[in-house]
Amino acid sequence: MLEGEGAGERVVLSLRLSQSELGDLVESTRQSVNRELRRWHDEGILATEDGRLVVLDIKRLRAAAG
Repeated sequence: MLEGEGAGERVVLSLRLSQSELGDLVESTRQSVNRELRRWHDEGILATEDGRLVVLDIKRLRAAAG
């Protein structure tokens, strides 16, 4: 569920999915999902906030995701 979009391209997602479920959605493993989420977090593309996934820079996420 898309909860909101701020002026700085910040998008808060309220998804209750495990990394395994995310992996199933993108035909990947939980380990691969974890690795990418951690990398994107380290690069300042994603964050977590109150159990929600926050896209801090949607343009960079799109580019990183291919």
